[in-house]
Amino acid sequence: MFGYLRTFIEAFYPSQFVQSEMSFAERLASRKVIETTNDCGEKRYIEMPRNLCEERKANLEVLLTKCKRLLSFVTTRKYMNDHYIDVLKMHDRICAAFDNDDDILPLVDEFDEMQHCIKKSSRSFRDLSSARML
Repeated sequence: MFGYLRTFIEAFYPSQFVQSEMSFAERLASRKVIETTNDCGEKRYIEMPRNLCEERKANLEVLLTKCKRLLSFVTTRKYMNDHYIDVLKMHDRICAAFDNDDDILPLVDEFDEMQHCIKKSSRSFRDLSSARML
């Protein structure tokens, strides 16, 4: 319905005067919504522009903290020395990502895979009485 109305309006007015509506997905990606409660107890939603640079920096700081924890985990395990170099390289790549404007999703995926691999290989079944039998 909206598409028909838009083509009808565009027939009479040049396209420079018709403002294009932002799609809902674009609007959500460019804004953040804060839920608050006013004095009467009613919920109110405030829409604010999202600062992507600050959000990216915060996500990188969280990833760096996780990497430091994993590095601490690896250093406490004596048999895990082969993973120490891999975690150090990941730490350096995360620190370098602060200066670049690259996408950080591949770093997050690679870190999650590395963490899963390291934590999975650290499990031992020396005490079989604690393992559940199916």
